[in-house]
Amino acid sequence: MRLSKIKNGLLLCLLLLPLQAWAGDDEVIAVTGRAEVAMVPDMALVNLIVMREAETAAEALNENSQALEGVLAALHEEGIKSRDIQTSQFSIDPRYIYPDHNKPRQLVGYTVRNGLSLRIRDLSKLGALLDKVVTLGVNEGGNIQFINEDPAEAVKQARVQAVQNAMNTAKTLAEAAGVKLGDLVHLAEQSAPPRAQPVMLETHYAKTAARSAVPVAVGENHYSVSVSMSYEIKQ
Repeated sequence: MRLSKIKNGLLLCLLLLPLQAWAGDDEVIAVTGRAEVAMVPDMALVNLIVMREAETAAEALNENSQALEGVLAALHEEGIKSRDIQTSQFSIDPRYIYPDHNKPRQLVGYTVRNGLSLRIRDLSKLGALLDKVVTLGVNEGGNIQFINEDPAEAVKQARVQAVQNAMNTAKTLAEAAGVKLGDLVHLAEQSAPPRAQPVMLETHYAKTAARSAVPVAVGENHYSVSVSMSYEIKQ
């Protein structure tokens, strides 16, 4: 009988151990903090496309190449370095017409597209540069993304502010609950890419219309950081 009671007591202790450990792990204050820092962009990523159509692939390619050479020359004249110019796409596609359902399609020509990705480091030149390359042959594209070449300082500030925000929240909760904060037992970060709206530019102009530099709004990039923190509760 006595041996049976000892066994039952040991079994009860073993069953309680996981529950006690789980309860101890829960004796924390868990909080999150978030901060966002704005930074004015200092660089633009621009995608431009020269598209030409002709009856033969060779003619379309020749016309496209001539137009692209003029665009590249203009970019270099404006101070854009070769390291900031990259071919992003190239394609030669046949063009067909479909007379009706009873006749086969007919080949009527070819389309050649040659795309460039640019890094514009002097944003004060961006509007005039876009206007110039359009007059020289760019007739598709125009997507712009404003970025920061080195956002490290903005991200650092967001980290500091997010941690401080979480710490203040933890102190407020502890005071409201009438307890004291113990050691920090958990800290994790979640950062998000900068939020910036892409700018779409119209690249169709009337040949006789008077025009000035394309208006461009740079705006701001917003770098956000979120952190989660857990503190022990002092007994």
